Amino acid sequence: MVENCIFCNEEKLKDQIICQTDFFYAIFDIHPVNPGHMLIIPKRHIISVREFSDEEWINLKPFIKVVVDEIEKLDFKDVYEKMKNNIFSEKSPWFCNEIIQKLEENDKIEGYNVGWNFGKAAGNRVEHWHLEVIPRFFGDSVNPDGGIKKAVDNIILDYR
Repeated sequence: MVENCIFCNEEKLKDQIICQTDFFYAIFDIHPVNPGHMLIIPKRHIISVREFSDEEWINLKPFIKVVVDEIEKLDFKDVYEKMKNNIFSEKSPWFCNEIIQKLEENDKIEGYNVGWNFGKAAGNRVEHWHLEVIPRFFGDSVNPDGGIKKAVDNIILDYR
């Protein structure tokens, strides 16, 4: 445990934990890309996947399935109505209202992006490894072709 790491303070996050095992726990991302966006976080302070024990690697795959199952059981409208009252930032109520409005148009999960950002150059802001599990909905992006790779393409195109 690292004292100033937000993910190491499991006691502080205990009310936000959706599910957990001996090795990992899952919470909603406080800056979600889409409804149901969750983070899988190791209980042990790990910065890189290179630090995973064999046991952690073996237990990660089935836990991803558990998290996806939990996401698919959610009533997103109820979740985001409740989240409006737990203000993570001044934009939280606005974001939750936007999500609720989008859900009225489409609330059926059609896919997922699952991955991690490794290093600051890749967009990692917290130095504690975590896996992003992001539900995807038709219409949530103008052109989702290419998935995660498309995000990099868009950044490169913006600088041309």
